[in-house]
Amino acid sequence: MTKQLLPILLYVTVALATIPFYLKSIPPNAWSGFRSSETLSDPELWFIVNRIAAKGTFLCCLVSLALNFLIDVKAYVFIGFAVSQIVWILTLNVLIKKKKFEKKRLGETGTKNL
Repeated sequence: MTKQLLPILLYVTVALATIPFYLKSIPPNAWSGFRSSETLSDPELWFIVNRIAAKGTFLCCLVSLALNFLIDVKAYVFIGFAVSQIVWILTLNVLIKKKKFEKKRLGETGTKNL
């Protein structure tokens, strides 16, 4: 039972920690959230990226928690959780670069070309 308790506490704690980011109640800071030079310098981008990250992380926690009860080998659940977080980081980096490109293009032309 104690072997099951640690992963459960981990997933629940991480899932609860995502709620303030989803609600956009944590401003850009140096301690928590998806921090990059782009997100820290642009509050609008900070809230967009961290809200998306919160959704993805919360979903990963729920799936990992469910798999924790369904799969006998818990290492696979931890590995899956880690891989899912890496995918989210890569996805958010693409989003940041796209947003930065759109802002640059908007600044050059004055209007957004669709």
